[in-house]
This record gives sequence, structure tokens and C-alpha cells, in this order.
Amino acid sequence: MGRRRESMQDVELVDVGTDLPLAPDAEDPEAEAARARQVARRRRLVRRWWPAPVLAALAVVGTQAVLDAREDGRVAARQEVAGVLRSVAPGLPAAHRYSQETASVVLSGIPVGDLRVGVASPPWDAARELVALDRDGTQVWSTSLEDGGRAEPDVGMEYPTCVADADPVEVVRCLVLDRGPADAADDSGTWAPAPPSAARLVALDAATGDLRASRQVAPMSGLGAADGLQVLASITDGTLRVSAWDTTADRGAPDDAAGAPLWRTDVPLVDPEAAERLFYPPSVSVAPGRVLVQGELGSWAFAADDGRLQASGPDYLSVSRTGRLLASGGEGAQLLDDSGAPLTDLHGQPLWLSVDDGSVPGVELVAASTSDGRVLVGVDAESGAELWSSPHPRWSDPAAVLLEGTLYGADTDGVWALDVATGRQVWRTDVEVSGDGASVMTDGRHLLVVARSDALAQVGFAVADAPTAAGRADAGRADVLASQRALAAFTLSAGAPAWATRLPADVQGVWPYGGDLLGYGDSDVVVLN
Repeated sequence: MGRRRESMQDVELVDVGTDLPLAPDAEDPEAEAARARQVARRRRLVRRWWPAPVLAALAVVGTQAVLDAREDGRVAARQEVAGVLRSVAPGLPAAHRYSQETASVVLSGIPVGDLRVGVASPPWDAARELVALDRDGTQVWSTSLEDGGRAEPDVGMEYPTCVADADPVEVVRCLVLDRGPADAADDSGTWAPAPPSAARLVALDAATGDLRASRQVAPMSGLGAADGLQVLASITDGTLRVSAWDTTADRGAPDDAAGAPLWRTDVPLVDPEAAERLFYPPSVSVAPGRVLVQGELGSWAFAADDGRLQASGPDYLSVSRTGRLLASGGEGAQLLDDSGAPLTDLHGQPLWLSVDDGSVPGVELVAASTSDGRVLVGVDAESGAELWSSPHPRWSDPAAVLLEGTLYGADTDGVWALDVATGRQVWRTDVEVSGDGASVMTDGRHLLVVARSDALAQVGFAVADAPTAAGRADAGRADVLASQRALAAFTLSAGAPAWATRLPADVQGVWPYGGDLLGYGDSDVVVLN
């Protein structure tokens, strides 16, 4: 048992040398004055220096705000590039949902103020109509594109081509082809269309749908336009006739058959008799500085300003990323000058770029096949010299993105970034990418790609669920398969995982169009940004 402490013992106080009195000495005026001076000095120091730590903290916050503002500015500038999406947010909130019948007009129709004008999607045997829809898909006006004087029925298989006048758009002009009754199928069950029997160039008021003009053109005709230049290409009497009108200078010029176009070029066909056996008319595209006409009989390129024939031949003609004529055929392609003479052989096919901001303008990008698999190659457009090559054996021809000198793409086993000037790999993130969604996209802030949720989880993504659409049941095998895929976002600078959201159960896939991230399902199209 411990010893009990005795009560009422004496206590001794000891000074341990702290230089502080155990109690203030009120009888010492000098000590009181000294303490007052010391407190006043400390208060002056506090008043003088207290802003320093506050300002330091504010500087950190302000610097981050400036950096964020600069990044937001860079993102906004990137979103001005064709093919770049508007910002895509985690969670994929559905901005709009459209039926498949209205989606093509609302999302890809001709902008006329707040309206979108385009050809309605009719059943096979229905009359063709031009319609104007508002942003919600509500029809504002509709006008039939059929010829009321035709006696024979039309099977509705020829989709009209419609183009707009120069801004501000006042007239929408449509090329409408009529085909005769389809011949009966043979015993094999195959079916071939009859050649076009008539064609009309129809001009409609963009605001009201009222008919402004209509004139007959050659049945074997195609129409194209860009930036106010409208081009009609017709095959008749063994000749390809290409006519162009500048609707910036004269909005009604294409409707006057007797008027003089901006230019007209006639090209005799090499095999005039072959034209009598055609089923499909030529297609027309207008690129910066050039007009391209493609058809079963070959390809032609014309100067957009004066109609001078630049090149023609059996190979498919297009414009390369460096602005040169490109003839593609077989395993390779050729760059041509403006007279059609070969400049450079490309040993492979030009890379398909869904986004190209024009950076590193002197380099052509080519995908080539070797014994070891696919290789991406940078070629000097002037000399044809190979600048670099980058092996991508598991690359499967998806679209690539070129922004600010960096090429972004995806193999089936990873996403990556290359320096276009040198071919040096900037970064690579190994992740299994969905075979049906390997094309990369971007909203200017992230690289976006579709992949399986479990594959994303393996590389550090926390995959969130998208909200279920109201009134839709997440059931059935198609929904289960769709729900296993997710949209993943990687940082452009380093390829680091940023976020991932599982696709909605009723969305079977996504694609970019005009800044929209579109998801498609069995019956409708949803805008996910």
C-alpha cells in the first residue's frame, strides 16, 4: 500500500528564471511604462506587416485565376476551329432530344436566323418537302418540292440537294431530280434505279417557304455551294458543263437561264457513249479556291474564280491539308500543281483529320502500310521528303485531331499525341478503346474517346453514370451493351485521365457535328453538350 500524503504541508515558491514576474508589480511605474512601450511597438509591427500574408494568399489565388482565364481563352479560341465541339461536361447532360425525322434538319439544316431549313425525311413513297424548324424541332413552314404536273409516281429515292445564298440568307435553292418508275427486279431480287428523267432548280424564300423561281436543267446534274458561290454541273450531249454564280453579287442569277453566269466551262467527255449509261449524276463540292466535280466518268478540278480546268482524270480529286490538289487511287496518292502535273508522290493515303487548325502548314500527314503494320508519316509538301515516321501497328483508320501543332489519335490499345513537326511522341496513355468508337474528338479542353467502362477503370478513371432519360426503361440487351461504354476525357497536355461518364442506356454511339456531341439511338438523336 502506498504512503498516504499528509495534509497541510508547507509550500515553497521558486523563481525558475523566466524573467517574467509571477504577478505584475503595480508599484513600479517604470516597469509599467516599459511594458506599454513594448505592446505599442508590437502593435505597430502588426499594423505594418499584417497585409503581407494576406496579399501572398491573394497573389496565389489571383495567379490561378489569371491562368484559368488564359486557359478559358485558349479553349474558346480552339472552339472556333471547325470540328471542335462546344464544351462537354462530365455527366453528359442531355441538352436537346430530337426524333430522327427532325434531327437532320435541326442539326444540319441551313441556318436562317433562328430557323433551320432542310429536306424533310419522308417515307420511301412520300412527297419530298422543304421544311423550316425552330430549335425545338417545331415546324414553322413546309413547301412541296414535287412537280405538280408530273403524271407518273415518284418513289422518293432521290434526295434533293439544297444550298443557301450568300449571308444574310434570303433564298434556299434546291436541285430536285425526278426518276421514272423503277423497273421490276429480275429473278435475282436485285434492283437498279432508272436514270433521272428530269431535274429542276427551285428557289424558295428562306423565311416563308414561298416559291420564288423554278427552271428546268439537264436531268444528269449536280449542285454544290460555299460562301455564296453556287455551282451546277450537268452532263449532256457528251459534255460536262459547269456553271458558277456569285450570289453575293447577284442573288437571283442562278434562276435566270438566259443570264450570264460568273463563269461557264465545257469539258468534252473522253467517252461520250458512257454518259448514256449513267444512273447517278455528278457531285459538286466547293473548296477554298477550287470547284471539284466527281462522277462515275472521272473527276475534275476547276479554279473557283474563273472556271479554268486545273486537273482531270480517273482518280478521285480532293484538296490536301496544305491546299494542293490531291489525286487518290490504289495504294497511294499524288500532290498536283494547278495544271494537274504531279508534284509529290505520297506512299499511302492522307490521314483523315476531323479537326485541322492549319498549324504546321507545310506537312502532309499520311497513313502507310508496312510488313510490320500501319505507320503514320510526315511528308514535306514541297520536296516530298519524309520528315518522320511513327509506327502504329494497331491503328485502325479513325479520324485524328490536329491542334496547335500536335496530332491526337487513338489506336485500339491507347490514345496518344505526336508533335507534327518532328514526329516525337508527346504522350501516350494505354487504354483499350472501343472498336466502334475509336475516333478521337475534342472540345478544346480535353481529348474525348469512347471506351469500355471496365477498361477505363483499369487506368484510374472513376466512371460516373449518366442520368436516365425520363420515361425510358434501361432494359434489353442493346441497352445493356450500350451502358458498358463510356465517354472518357483526357487532358490535351499530358493525356491524364480527367473524367469519364457512362453513355446513356438509349445511346448506341456518339459523333461530333457542327460543335454538337450527338448521341444516336433507335428512334431519336440527343445532343450531349
